[in-house]
Amino acid sequence: SVDEVIESTQKQIDKLQNLKKGTTNKLLTKGVGHKEFKNSPLGRIPKSWEVKSLSQVCLKIQDGTHFSPSKEGIDFKYITSKNIRMGQLNLSNVETISEVEHRKIYKRCDVVKNDLLLTKDGANTGNIAMNFLEEEFSLLSSVALIRPDKKICDGEYLLQFMMSDKAQKEIGEQMTGNAITRLTLTTINDFKVILPSLSEQIKIGISLQSIDRCLKKKKQKLAKTQLLKKALMKDLLTGKVRVKVN
Repeated sequence: SVDEVIESTQKQIDKLQNLKKGTTNKLLTKGVGHKEFKNSPLGRIPKSWEVKSLSQVCLKIQDGTHFSPSKEGIDFKYITSKNIRMGQLNLSNVETISEVEHRKIYKRCDVVKNDLLLTKDGANTGNIAMNFLEEEFSLLSSVALIRPDKKICDGEYLLQFMMSDKAQKEIGEQMTGNAITRLTLTTINDFKVILPSLSEQIKIGISLQSIDRCLKKKKQKLAKTQLLKKALMKDLLTGKVRVKVN
């Protein structure tokens, strides 16, 4: 019966992921209620939309320290590419550094709440998440902060755009390097973004975020059910808990 719940939940997750992909593609190519379209460097888009580079819609784009600090301190979190999942900042195995080390890094790369964090080199290049932390923390050079100009670019919309198949394909094509795939700051600054009006950006961001919330809940349910199954197997298959047999 636990296996049935796991299977059912996984099917729901698969359906939601397909819904997210289809909805994202539709909203980033047709928008909301448009009837006139035009060709652009990023494909067919509504006539009133623009295509701009990240540097044109952001206040700051900067990566973290290029020197590994001492990990002996415990004063501030030290975020690296392993903490950036697609759409999620994961702090389950975060490292820490001293205030002295942090100040040297933060002076150059001052991450604040709602900045986007983009993995720019290594196996997880292209992963991006929004910073939900109120506190200061330091970044390694493998992660870049992207700070949208709120007057022209909604942070949630930009996050959703950067997670889209269209943007991820472009990121893959822009990677340079042989031994280690990477994005340079120049490449990130020049990265092209589809830009609707600010009000439409907000609508699109809210629509896609609502699907993400549903996905998150289903994934949490799946993880809990899988843990339940492990516990049941441990108890029932070792004889710790006996089962009466008619």
